[in-house]
Amino acid sequence: MENASKALLMAAEVLIGVLVLSLGVYLFITYSQTSKEIGRRTEEQQVQNFNATYTSYLDRKDLTIYDIRTVVNSAKENNTKYTDVDGNIIDGYKIIVKLNNVELQNKDDDYLNNLAEQDRTAIVNGSASLPTYTCTKVLTENENGRVSQVIFIKNT
Repeated sequence: MENASKALLMAAEVLIGVLVLSLGVYLFITYSQTSKEIGRRTEEQQVQNFNATYTSYLDRKDLTIYDIRTVVNSAKENNTKYTDVDGNIIDGYKIIVKLNNVELQNKDDDYLNNLAEQDRTAIVNGSASLPTYTCTKVLTENENGRVSQVIFIKNT
């Protein structure tokens, strides 16, 4: 009888051990899924915040050359940040900024200064304000959902 009660106690201990291990595995899986979901949401939020830098210009018709220069500088900074050791921009992270079909993100500061000077000259020559530009498109063609192109045209 004494052996039978010891056997029952051992069986109960094993059963409790299995229950504790099962609870541990369940909690690990649950928290792991929650952690993945939080990570995914954080990544989505980061992409939305990144894209907002560029999408805030979309369809605005009152932009100046200085607004475009801000976008170009942001694109240059991004492209530099995501350049690999070979000097190539990592796929899915390159941003192209176009003004009247001219890519500006690779132009030097002198080119952008000349554009600004042309606009300032327009004021000197009788215009009441700086020429304006419109952001016609902000494309997110990348699989990661990040902005890939920002396109501006000069208003007439």
